[in-house]
Amino acid sequence: MIFIAAIARFYQKKFGVKTFYYFYFIPVLIFLAAIINVYSYNTPTTELVEFIGVVISLIATVNLYKKMVGVK
Repeated sequence: MIFIAAIARFYQKKFGVKTFYYFYFIPVLIFLAAIINVYSYNTPTTELVEFIGVVISLIATVNLYKKMVGVK
């Protein structure tokens, strides 16, 4: 996700399209929280947090793809 954020930042600087690249770090923080929780406790809540991180990552990546390709 950090690599995707770097691509989004580059695209924003190069082409002037607002990509909100700083939002791509939210899934990274969620994954870090899930990793810390996995090593402490293996609960369904941890799985839910990981799933939320995956969904946010997917939405952010698809949004960036649509902006870069020009899909509306």
